[in-house]
Amino acid sequence: MKKWYNNILIKILPQTGGITISDYYIAGAALLVGVLLAFVNYGIARALMKKSENGLGVASLLRQLVSLSYLLALFFVGRKCGWHPWMPLVGGALGLTLPMFALTPSLLRAAHNQNAKGDEHNV
Repeated sequence: MKKWYNNILIKILPQTGGITISDYYIAGAALLVGVLLAFVNYGIARALMKKSENGLGVASLLRQLVSLSYLLALFFVGRKCGWHPWMPLVGGALGLTLPMFALTPSLLRAAHNQNAKGDEHNV
């Protein structure tokens, strides 16, 4: 008896075929560079937040620009080099996103502490 999803799998799998071990290395390298960029973004955000009151907003915009530039660079370099189209993008997106789950609460605590100190001086 044929399962209903066999036809879907037959249509999808040939399109995702052709992934080699080097594609996984490319995705891993993109992930590591993404993690490095996430920590650089965090450092920039902390520095901008200490300099001005609206530093977190500026840092957020800058962080988005750096992340978007990195993903666009991965896309165009991947097309030029003939890499599998989505492997470097997935690695880069995970590298940028996963560390921020740990780093964003730290930024928010620092912003909250900075606002609390500012409120004490205004009283």
